[in-house]
Parts: sequence; structure tokens; C-alpha cells
Amino acid sequence: MSLSKAIGVNKKYRPNVGDTLFATVVTNSPILMTVKGYHHDERFSSEQIEYTNNHGDKRSTSLNNLVFYPDAPIDSQFLYIVCAEENEFMERSEITTVGYFFDPKSAFSFIEDILSKNVKVNYKPSAQFSDYQVYVEKI
Repeated sequence: MSLSKAIGVNKKYRPNVGDTLFATVVTNSPILMTVKGYHHDERFSSEQIEYTNNHGDKRSTSLNNLVFYPDAPIDSQFLYIVCAEENEFMERSEITTVGYFFDPKSAFSFIEDILSKNVKVNYKPSAQFSDYQVYVEKI
């Protein structure tokens, strides 16, 4: 499952208190979190979610800052990160993350979909040479 296929607040997904699932806070890599509660804070325009991360640290953030991965297995061992790498002639590389996945087949299928223009990503290459790669990160 990728960021583009994940369920975010814009789709009105709201996990239940006690749910443990993966979520992306803003544009960071997905983390495993357990929802502890919700509250309203007049300093913020959206509802706040309280959660603990996989290290047991208590956190809170705006519900609007999260993208949820409710179908990702919580025992996932690896994260597959699809990145676009741009190379200017004789210049250094620029690497941009375009999607997160919990299985390799989905990550490579996503690259195929990008190249065949079956899926649109929020990435526009600015260099003459670009390529997509999958990086693997242990969760």
C-alpha cells in the first residue's frame, strides 16, 4: 500500500481508540502507533489524536497531519520505499520519496504504474536523467 493508496483524513478515516496501525505523520516514514484518544484544542483548527508510538512514547498531533495504513500488517518487518533519483549531467543526485509500501511486489508494481502513466504522483522530474528505485528499511 502506498501513500497514494493509503487512507487519510481527507477520506474521513478515523481509527478507533485502542487500534494499532501504521500511519505517516506529515511526510515522514510510516510508524506503528496505538490510538489512545482524541481531544479538541482551541489552538488548533482540527481534532487532535493522542497515540503512543512503537517505542511507547506518548504523542499527539492534528488528525489532519496523518495518513493511515489500516490494511498494513502490524507485524510487517520491512518498509519498501519507492524513490525517484534525478541526475544532472556531472552533478549530484537528488532523491525524492514517492511512496511507501509494506511488500515488495506492491512497490515494484507502483513503479510500473508510474512509468506506464497509470498512476499520477506528486513528483515532476526536473533533471535530464531520472530513474525509480526501491529502498528497503527495517521497521
